Amino acid sequence: MTKSSSKAYILLAISSTETSEYRLIDANNPAESLKIFSPRQTGREYDLDHFRDNFYIRSNHQLEQFGLYATQSIDQPWQTIISPNKETDLENFALFNRWLVVAERHNGLVNIRQIDWQTKQQKIVQFDEAVYSAWIDYNPEPDSETLRYGYSSLTTPISVMQINMLTGQRELLKQ
Repeated sequence: MTKSSSKAYILLAISSTETSEYRLIDANNPAESLKIFSPRQTGREYDLDHFRDNFYIRSNHQLEQFGLYATQSIDQPWQTIISPNKETDLENFALFNRWLVVAERHNGLVNIRQIDWQTKQQKIVQFDEAVYSAWIDYNPEPDSETLRYGYSSLTTPISVMQINMLTGQRELLKQ
């Protein structure tokens, strides 16, 4: 159970190895009945968030690899934000007021990419080692200019990092 980025919904996730489902509680009317966002379908998984009056869905409903989609309501079609790609798998996403941040696996390595909502300009978070693991960490505040992410390698212990998405300045928070 988690709050959506918009804080308008409480999201209840139900998942197994090959299917998932989200149930929604309206945070402003918690006594109302739960709503199913999209019912379980064998072979289809999805993750969900709500931000700026849209639901954002990471799903593998078109290909085995995941893409990112958006819709304004449960009963409207999903619009493609990032198409699924056989070469690159979308592993996670984070929503900020100014940026969409995605973690994508390509050739075995995860790249973290920030995309400016307005200009569509993109920046890739740079890593110092050729072989590593990286992931988007918990980022509960969409107003923030700071992205928290995890990083480790054969020579770097598991670390929590943050980067200022405006300046690119990185800081080690915990190792």
